[in-house]
Amino acid sequence: MSPEVQQIVISLVSGLVGAVIGGFISSNGAVKASKVQIAYLHRQDKEKERREEKEREASALRAFYIETKENLESISRWKSTRDYFRFGIEAWDLYKSVVKSLKPEVVQKLIKAYSEMRRHNTSVDYHIELLANAHEREVGMARNRKQTSLEDGISGIEQALNALDRELVDILDVVPPIRS
Repeated sequence: MSPEVQQIVISLVSGLVGAVIGGFISSNGAVKASKVQIAYLHRQDKEKERREEKEREASALRAFYIETKENLESISRWKSTRDYFRFGIEAWDLYKSVVKSLKPEVVQKLIKAYSEMRRHNTSVDYHIELLANAHEREVGMARNRKQTSLEDGISGIEQALNALDRELVDILDVVPPIRS
């Protein structure tokens, strides 16, 4: 092989080796850049999920707080009228899936209050149905028996709601109204 051909072959081989090495370096750099980009996007998604979870928690806590206040007002009205009423439990129905991420003390108070309110609502529904189907004389007797058990249940619910209210006020940093 002549020196000129050798020179051409060496140039071609060195060009090919350079291209392979450059391609490898370039591809390796692209893979690393992709990994960095994927990690960054993953962190962003996790941060977004955490933010959304915190927003759901805050919404749930506000809803529980508002409903607790409304239910305590219902108890106050009941004390003067003694009429049948149902507690609001919509916040629980909407946000019970968020409860698991709250502090255990709050979860315990929520479960206690809402289970007692649901039991009360079921009892009221049953007795309203019973009264609707009862004869006139039986209505008075059924209503008197029911009032006693309602009073006991509502007293327990009021205690549970007040405990829950105090906990929610602490969490939400709400300034409670001044009671006179």
